Amino acid sequence: MLLALLIGWIVFSYLFAEFAPIIFIGIVYLIGYLFLCLWEAVKLIVRALAWLMARTFRAAALALRQGAYGLRLGMLFLFYLVDEWRRGPAEEQDDGTFGDERVGDQDDAEDRGGPAPRDPYEDALATLGLNSGFTLSDLKRAYKLAIRFAHPDAGGSAAAAQAVNAARDLIARRHGWK
Repeated sequence: MLLALLIGWIVFSYLFAEFAPIIFIGIVYLIGYLFLCLWEAVKLIVRALAWLMARTFRAAALALRQGAYGLRLGMLFLFYLVDEWRRGPAEEQDDGTFGDERVGDQDDAEDRGGPAPRDPYEDALATLGLNSGFTLSDLKRAYKLAIRFAHPDAGGSAAAAQAVNAARDLIARRHGWK
């Protein structure tokens, strides 16, 4: 039995002396490989978190920017809404003007003793060259003739074309044709 133990010990020592360094080196490489895998996994997780945080901050910045645009637009709308509320409603008069556009002129002319301004309806008739008793077709014909000469493309001016359009609209409104 002692001989078997001695032979076993010699074989074990020989095998251990031959293969132990290879086994230890393999174990060291295995541990190094595991640490390398762990390091790459940590780097991947950190990169993923950094990417996620960058996307989150970019989305938050975009939302804040869009919110600022919306807030600015809302404030502008509110400003104009309050301004219109402060002005009050405009009331259309018989002659097609709104509010006190013509009233002040008439009062001033009468106070100075001068002639009262002409009726806008009469001015519109004169602009289109119409006499009383005209029909809708007469109005259309007179408008086409007047706009042909007043249009800026035909040598007229924008103000003249606007005056012709305003005259036609005023006459049509007065007669209920529009």
